[in-house]
Amino acid sequence: MYSPAFVAVIKPLALLPWPLFCAAWLGIEAAVLFWLVRPLRARWAIPVALLCLPELVVGNIYILLAATAVLGMRRPAAWSFGILTKITTGVGLLWFGSRGDWKRLLQGIGKTVLIIAVFYAVDPAAWSAWVQFLFDNRNATPDSRVSFVVRCLIAVALVVVGARKQWAFLVAPAMVLALRVLVGMVPWTILVAVPRLLMEGSPDRPVGDNQAKKRSPA
Repeated sequence: MYSPAFVAVIKPLALLPWPLFCAAWLGIEAAVLFWLVRPLRARWAIPVALLCLPELVVGNIYILLAATAVLGMRRPAAWSFGILTKITTGVGLLWFGSRGDWKRLLQGIGKTVLIIAVFYAVDPAAWSAWVQFLFDNRNATPDSRVSFVVRCLIAVALVVVGARKQWAFLVAPAMVLALRVLVGMVPWTILVAVPRLLMEGSPDRPVGDNQAKKRSPA
């Protein structure tokens, strides 16, 4: 269901015996989750992390998409992960266009195109099969096509408003609403990105700068 680029990157891990692969994947997601909730005080971090347990059990990529939302504020190329896995979660890349930051927008688009070009050169048949799969399953959205389109439009609006108001936290719910399959509570795990996105006071200040300032004697 994901792009051949994702398949190629994860293939070395997939060569492990299933128990080792499962443990490694769980470890990766758990480490990312710990990083995402770290800005919170323990009384909040623990329950938020517990709410993400279903995602850890299922072993999807929603925690990694949450990290994409955070890293994507600084590194536009990070959005290529969302675009090349759950395509419509790349809606967050519109943040830069909404702010008139065309350089970063083009960086995100350009690096995604570069990744596609490189991996397409390696295995063009796989990309043709993936595109065909997406086309054949274009009506596989659990809710109606109209509902999906409406959700995507709301997602775009959230990103645009967030960019104009400098409310980076709106990118996380926008990604959730843009998901083609929005069933159950697991997809909402993307909202675990909100604590770090709330630290995004300025598009040019590194994540965590608020904490650094608190520690500074000045």
